[in-house]
Amino acid sequence: MVVVLFLVFRHVRWGLLPLPVVLLGIVFTFGIMGYTGVPMTMVSMSAFPVLIGIGIDYAIQFHNRMEEEIRCGRTSSQALVSTVKNTAPAVLIALVMTALGFVSLFTSVVP
Repeated sequence: MVVVLFLVFRHVRWGLLPLPVVLLGIVFTFGIMGYTGVPMTMVSMSAFPVLIGIGIDYAIQFHNRMEEEIRCGRTSSQALVSTVKNTAPAVLIALVMTALGFVSLFTSVVP
């Protein structure tokens, strides 16, 4: 993922910024799994590459929008407010739909 981010996002400042954000989320996910007693099986471990991919995608959406706002001449604080106001609803809807897709696995008869 570092290589992909480095190659694809050479043109932006802080091209590797999505990676530590997602890694922090993975650490929190491991912590919540341990706290709630979710066993570390092959199935639960296979969720982490999916989380990394989806998390990087969401972080890139915010990062690109922030860069666009700054290029339009806004200050960093104005760009942040505009980014959150315009991008967060779409990303939140995508997040909810993705979560509902994973919730459907709980109702599946497949072990």
